[in-house]
Amino acid sequence: MFKCKQSEQDREGLLKSNQFVLGLKLKFDELRKKYDLKKVEMQILWCVYVADDKVNTPGEICRHLAMNKAMVSKGLDSLYQRKMVTYWVDDKDRRYVHYTIGENGEAICEDFERLWEYMKERLFKGIPQKDVDTFLKVAKKMHENLLELEELK
Repeated sequence: MFKCKQSEQDREGLLKSNQFVLGLKLKFDELRKKYDLKKVEMQILWCVYVADDKVNTPGEICRHLAMNKAMVSKGLDSLYQRKMVTYWVDDKDRRYVHYTIGENGEAICEDFERLWEYMKERLFKGIPQKDVDTFLKVAKKMHENLLELEELK
């Protein structure tokens, strides 16, 4: 049987970071229930809200969230029906549909943003900005590496 050798410090650090993730999940679940959103809808709405121009088509949302096309399509349809997202067809290539936050999605996303800022303040409390910047840079690179692994499948 394969055994993972981790130091006590590594295990403790992972467990404590998991507590933050669980706390964040609980807070986001409260918002999700407040706005009667399914978990998938909330993830899609947040993705569209924070997305740059490269992550606003259904295909890019699928890739970014590691979800299948049917889940994203169903979620986008539901969000569109409730005017939480809107879409436009690409002028240069009509095969592409781009999504943006709709009139009923803005307040929800502002609540998400406030919650995220609060949780970030709590997470990085007492940590020098230089260290936070390094951590975020490393986390971004790790995310890019994971996306590359996904492409190998």
